[in-house]
Amino acid sequence: MELADDIAYGVHDLEDGIALNLITEKDWLSYVEFSFPNYERNGIKTNIVHDLFSGRNRIRKKAISYLVNYFVSQIEIDIRNCFSSPLLNLQAVMSKTLAQELNVFKHIVALKVIETPEVQTLVYKGQQMIMRLFEALANNPQRLLEQKHYEKYLCQNDENSKLRVICDYIAGDTDEYATRLYHKIFTPSNGSVFDRL
Repeated sequence: MELADDIAYGVHDLEDGIALNLITEKDWLSYVEFSFPNYERNGIKTNIVHDLFSGRNRIRKKAISYLVNYFVSQIEIDIRNCFSSPLLNLQAVMSKTLAQELNVFKHIVALKVIETPEVQTLVYKGQQMIMRLFEALANNPQRLLEQKHYEKYLCQNDENSKLRVICDYIAGDTDEYATRLYHKIFTPSNGSVFDRL
């Protein structure tokens, strides 16, 4: 599962960066010092870099699909001999070279997407919203926590466990739900008893 997540996030974050024009072909050529074999698209051998940066959604997605397959198809099974059950002894592993190639994708995404001021501004805003929500809920659990979460809160024996209930409640929120809850609590013009979160 870890390898599948690693490949999925590494490749699809790269795709998002390319689609948003945050990662350019020049960036690719600057950071990716290895080449992928030409792959077949519609029966024709074609270049991965050309397709990734073609500006055409369908062609880019075909190239991304190829990259996912490239990484997944090279995963190997290692036998560990640590357990009595033979099935538990099997572990999926990625070669060092393959891992380095995937890490280059993650590095490009970090530099060109995640660490940009535009993205970091959103990250900071999200952090501030979460901290304010936590503070409000921790200081007013009876008034602000939904009933079922408040009941769970009341069942806890110590302060840390009670705060853990609030943490779990916030962590379980979707971005959209947390944003609506934030505005319901902190934005004066928002919020009605009839609003559904």
